[in-house]
Amino acid sequence: MLTLFYLFFSIPCLAFSPHDTQMGKINFNYTSGTKSFHVDGANINVTYHGFSEAEAQEVFEIVERSMQMAPSFLREHGMQTKYTCEDYSIDLYDLPKDVLNDHRVMTFMNQGKPFSPMSGLYDSEGSAPGKSSIFISAYVGYSERSRRKILSHELLHYWQERTCNNRFVEKMQTQAMLFENIVANSFEASLY
Repeated sequence: MLTLFYLFFSIPCLAFSPHDTQMGKINFNYTSGTKSFHVDGANINVTYHGFSEAEAQEVFEIVERSMQMAPSFLREHGMQTKYTCEDYSIDLYDLPKDVLNDHRVMTFMNQGKPFSPMSGLYDSEGSAPGKSSIFISAYVGYSERSRRKILSHELLHYWQERTCNNRFVEKMQTQAMLFENIVANSFEASLY
């Protein structure tokens, strides 16, 4: 009986993650339906929370290109992609930079560590079970190229974790910085 008591009262705690709790306090102008991306034999669901349908469409273009390019990029850099460690859907939050860098909003990132300004963040630890979150800065003050780099960088971190390649933090950042430029350049090449 005592076990049932604990189980009953612990279920509501599982329903809300730190990300859900904090992002629930923000009034997003637009939340898309879930868009599914079929990549490397997997369906990856992404939901956009942000400013408008037009911005959601632009973000989904970057997501689609990054998702298609990430597995081959990892293989070209000696990483395996045939194993799946984590099969997360993605909640993508498009936030003004001042909100993204506000300690009162991003409380799940302020755990006694220095908090340096950021333009994007991938995190699965503070997400609900089966989900991960990507937080990106809104367009204000960023060029389209910068926006593409920020989002593709965070999406590569998603793929690094998804394919069990997230053990070496230094290598992860180096790869993500290279990948963001490749993705941004691919958009520019398709303009000509």
